[in-house]
This record gives sequence, C-alpha cells and structure tokens, in this order.
Amino acid sequence: ETQLAMELRRRATLSEQWTSVYWSDFIPFAHGVRLFGEVYNDLVEPDDPFEFVTLLTGQTMLSTERNGLLKTCAQLAAADDVLQEHLRQGTIENIGGNDFQAAIERLRSHFSIDFVGVGNPEMVDRLISSMILQYALLPGGSPPAAPAERERLEQVYFEKADMKNDMDPSVLLHMARDSYRIRDDDNIHIGRMGQELERASEYGRHRLRSLGTAVAFGTSAVNLALLLEGKPIADHAATVKESEAQGSSPKRVQARQLQGQPASRGVATGVARVIEQMTDLSEFKKGEILVIDAIDPTMTFFAPLAAAIIERRGGMLIHGAIIAREYGIPCITGVAQATDYIATGDEVIVDGYLGICTVKGKEDSAANTAV
Repeated sequence: ETQLAMELRRRATLSEQWTSVYWSDFIPFAHGVRLFGEVYNDLVEPDDPFEFVTLLTGQTMLSTERNGLLKTCAQLAAADDVLQEHLRQGTIENIGGNDFQAAIERLRSHFSIDFVGVGNPEMVDRLISSMILQYALLPGGSPPAAPAERERLEQVYFEKADMKNDMDPSVLLHMARDSYRIRDDDNIHIGRMGQELERASEYGRHRLRSLGTAVAFGTSAVNLALLLEGKPIADHAATVKESEAQGSSPKRVQARQLQGQPASRGVATGVARVIEQMTDLSEFKKGEILVIDAIDPTMTFFAPLAAAIIERRGGMLIHGAIIAREYGIPCITGVAQATDYIATGDEVIVDGYLGICTVKGKEDSAANTAV
C-alpha cells in the first residue's frame, strides 16, 4: 500500500505540473489564431467573420490520425463476423493478437482511448466496442477538407496582403496554422497523462475496497494515497454517502430556442443525445446531435459520429469546435444550460451559421439531414 500511495502522489504531481504547463504555455496559442483572424478580416472584409478558419483546416493533426485508426478498426471488423460479435458483446479483450488488436493497443497507448473517468474496465471495453461499431457506419474517405475553397481564400488573402508593406502574410499564416494544430494536439497529450493517473487511481480504489474501506469514485489520487497509508481524510464518510446517493436529477425545463456562438458552419436536424457522464457515450449513435457540457480530451473521437454538436462551454477554439470544423459538422458552443433545456430524444435543429439551436421536443423520427 505504501508503494502504491507513493506512485499515486508521483503521478498526481506530474499531472498537476503538466496541466499547469498546458494552461500557461498551450492555451495562449489561441491568440495566434485570433491575431490571424483580426488581420484577415481587416484585409479581406469577408461577409463571414469566421471565414479565416477555413485557411487553418485540413492539416494533419493527432485527432484526425486517431480517428483514421478507429476507422481502420471498423473496416477490419466489417470483414470479420467473429470480430463483430466480440464488439457487440463488448469483449474485445478476447480478440487474439492480430491487426485489430495491434490497432487497439496503439489507440490505448498513444491516444488515451481508455476513457479517463469511467473507472470500470468492463465499461471501457463496452465504450470502445460501441464506438467502433458506430464508426463502421461512417462513409469511407477522408473528412471534407475543401482544398479548392481553402486555396481560393489563401490566394485572396495574399493578394490583399501584398498591398501592405508592413507584414509578411506567409509568416502570419504559418504561425496561425501551427497555433491551430497545437491547440488540438495538446488535448491528446494531456489526455494520456490523465489516463495514467486514472489507471493508478482505479487500482488504488480496488485495493482499498479489497481491504474493506469504502471509497467514493471521485476521491482524488492524493486522498487515495492517504487512505492507503491508513490516514484519515476530511469528510470522507460524507463524501461516500453523497456519491452513493447521487442519481439523475429530474429536469424538464422547457425552451424553444437557445442561442450560442457559431463555431462550425452548417445546419443539421436530428435527435439529441445528452451526455452527462462518460458512460452515457455507450448509447451514442451515429447521426445523433451530441449535447454536452464540454467535450473533454478523451471524447473528441465521438465527434465524427455526430450530426451536430452543442456545448454549454467554450468558444471557437475548444477541441470540440476544432474537430467539428475538420469534419464539416455544425457546432454551437457557449449554449447556457444546454444539458438542462435539452433532453435525450428531443428533436433539435442546429444552425451553425447563426449559433441558434431550436428544440422541437421528443419526436419518433430519428431522421437527420445535414447541409
């Protein structure tokens, strides 16, 4: 127990240090994108103030590389009936050493796909299985990168910039593209560290329960270390009782139309899937409207499956919005109380041009149309 406590503290310290680096050194890269946007809008004067983002998309990013690997897994499964049955049963650990298992191992080791926060290995396998089965329903080919439109806008930008003698437009564009890519790649790296901390925390919870100590799922790694050393932590009993008593709180606040910030262009109609905790993702189906507080680093691989995305928090440069633009998926961010006003099963219209979400209520139809 002492060694486990020491390892928990070590991982918690490393996670805290790198999270601090993330906030101090990586988040500011968003300013590189904003600066380019200001210059582009001043030069080009486009009708759409977010047009500049088109020049930043289409790059090779870790998230799109990861999603391509998931698509490969789905294609392998589509050609193997036994593999499909394992996925339907959520028993991917029983699949032998083959190309599929190698791909899963790479996803776990390089792309933090073990769903930080679930805390249940069986549920993790079910989530991964469910996701791959849904990826099998995606059309083939790469995400829409609109290279012709991007090249046209780039030419317009350079022509306008040539009239100015006080700037190098290519340097500014290069900086903006690097900033955009880093702001997406950073979530993969921070997710990997969080995954390893959660892996140790789950082992600590298991060890404590085997010793007869009740422990709440949300107990921090530092407090788990104290419990493993036999030291008390403040209000631990109350925390356990509160955790056990928590359930889905009833919510039926009605709203017809919600306003947020347009983060990715397009219009989509579909059935909402509200994600309140990680395990809800196992029910998510291709073509549904993903409604969530915020897409954290371990969730972005669900974005390509969505007809549209609605997030309560965030702006143009959060990870969900970035991946939505890469795949041409309508996205609205900053929708206050989105997960309260929208319920799973509601039919929703998402306007990614205006940032407006219209809630039509529950409908039997699950049809989706994306424009």
